[in-house]
Amino acid sequence: MLVRAVWLLTRLPIEFALLLVSHLAFIVMTCLFSRYTSERSATFSSEDNSIQVECYSLAALVCFPTSLFWLMGYSESLFGLLVALSLLSHQRKWPLLISALIVGLATAGRPVGVALIPPLMYRCWCELDSELPTRQKFAKFAIMTSWIVPIASSGLFAYMVYLNSAFDAPFAFAQTQQHWRMRPPITQLEHVLVLLSFEPIWINYIPDSGAYWKWIDHQCPSVFLSLQAGNPVLFLIAVAATIYGWRRKWLTAVELQMCAGLLLIPYVTRSYEMCMASHGRFVLVALPVFVVIGQVLARVPVWVRCIYFVVSVSFLCAYTYSWTAGYLVI
Repeated sequence: MLVRAVWLLTRLPIEFALLLVSHLAFIVMTCLFSRYTSERSATFSSEDNSIQVECYSLAALVCFPTSLFWLMGYSESLFGLLVALSLLSHQRKWPLLISALIVGLATAGRPVGVALIPPLMYRCWCELDSELPTRQKFAKFAIMTSWIVPIASSGLFAYMVYLNSAFDAPFAFAQTQQHWRMRPPITQLEHVLVLLSFEPIWINYIPDSGAYWKWIDHQCPSVFLSLQAGNPVLFLIAVAATIYGWRRKWLTAVELQMCAGLLLIPYVTRSYEMCMASHGRFVLVALPVFVVIGQVLARVPVWVRCIYFVVSVSFLCAYTYSWTAGYLVI
């Protein structure tokens, strides 16, 4: 819708309108994320350098191997902007209605925006008077969420209304995923067992399996140029950063819930069918992950930081080259 508006106003080619929207959204997102990390890092102990944490968090975000998608005609930058705005709204304790409207826009940007609803509900609970009796507190919470949740999910609901009107299929956004798969369908029980065994992650590196990265990205000459091979690793880095940040108490409850939702929803719904394809992209919008990485980088020796950024930027350049060379970069 934004691209169409830009096209109507400027009459630019659609490709340029897409890029313009992505670039502008990326600029706004980085400003919001920088502001957020600045305010968040100030809440840590005095031994931490808040300016360093802010700088390293932002640098980790823009230098991440899949950050090329921020500047493409994808929804990453716009959705990332809304995630950053949602985080800032919780940090500054904006009115719940404003926070709910932001989440509603996020669910319009991507269905996975529903991952922002549980943190919003948690904040609703926390803002209730702690001295209230439990039954009364639950009653007030139920009343509050009865109007907060519909607003927070309004974007997705509006899209479903449109799909029902246009195609008589309100869940078309989910049903069409059956056409995007790299592996045959399995039963629900088998799917659960596959996910619990983390098979979608390690199966990418088993040459005898049909999910081996080389059989999928068969044109790519090297594992280091293949994002299909890198997706499981990038996903594990994000999961490890989330767990580490939680153990070190660097993540707030809101950030932890947000990371969990933004990482688990794609893993549960699409990791088997797509052999972890695009999971490196999904990591990008789990912004609190980069707050943790920034905290780590602010503590390690300079040479470790240099190695981290050299490796990260090297893979960023490799994946950018793979895209321009026509290899499978999803």
